[in-house]
Amino acid sequence: MNAPHAQCQINWLPEYSNISKECFGKVKNSNLLQDLSYRVVCEGGPLKSARTALILMNGHEAGYVQILEMHLIGGLLHFVSLDRGPLWFNGFGTPKHFAAFCTALRGEYPQRLGRFMRFIPEIEDSSTIEKILTAHGFRKKSPGYQTIWIDLTQSSQDLRARLKGNWRGHLHQAENAGLEVQWDTKGLYLDWLLGGYASDKAAKGYSGPSVPFMHKLAAHYNEEGGLLIGRALDRGRPLAGILILCHGQSATYQIGWNSARGREKCAHNILLWQSLLYLKDKGFCSFDLGGVNDETAKGVKKFKQGLGGRGVTLAGLYR
Repeated sequence: MNAPHAQCQINWLPEYSNISKECFGKVKNSNLLQDLSYRVVCEGGPLKSARTALILMNGHEAGYVQILEMHLIGGLLHFVSLDRGPLWFNGFGTPKHFAAFCTALRGEYPQRLGRFMRFIPEIEDSSTIEKILTAHGFRKKSPGYQTIWIDLTQSSQDLRARLKGNWRGHLHQAENAGLEVQWDTKGLYLDWLLGGYASDKAAKGYSGPSVPFMHKLAAHYNEEGGLLIGRALDRGRPLAGILILCHGQSATYQIGWNSARGREKCAHNILLWQSLLYLKDKGFCSFDLGGVNDETAKGVKKFKQGLGGRGVTLAGLYR
């Protein structure tokens, strides 16, 4: 809905209410950081709290946002984090709507001594968006987060056709090798996967979530029914695994592990391809393949691009 003069209202919702879950569930491309379940894990004590709100645009329900706050010294110090939001319902999310939201956000959190705000907007980077943020007193501090989205509302035939040629060839290789994919929604393979992930992370020295945090996060999503672990097996022997977290209409690839034999057999190709089909069959609309970059993980980015999704670069970190 494109009104000539968009007027935005941030309508705060009761703490941990079902309304919050309903609003979040209306978003086609929801992300992990805006999920209440993720924030429950990250709050870390009574000083931090998550606030959720329904966004109204000219009186119409337009979107959802979750904000994390921390108060210190009786409120003199106030830390505010809005990571990968706001999220928009169908028909909303234009630069005009985003500008109206920024105005409402500044109305809720005026600039003052002792207040520190971190804002990572869930909107694609552009000169227009940067001008809007600058006009509202935000300054860019780091480049935009990159990820790749897969639209699961496509047919399985279209999903297969969008695979890059080389990627599709490796998938054929895995299928012809007779690899089996095994799914776990109860956390039965969690310790196995985290063990492989920890060893691989230590050996290669790449950055990524810590094992204790991943265990805590996965355990919480398991309780919420949003944990999905896939294993690729060769004659009953597990070669590789992935961990996916499900939230609203979307899911996010979180971590993976591959053995030398798994790489030889293209195990991750069949795991990710089968994950698209699995999530599609369960009614999910979109799949966030997780962060990619050109500096430290070019190979990972190229591999994820092989699935033929839409690459996006968000506006970046502002303060």
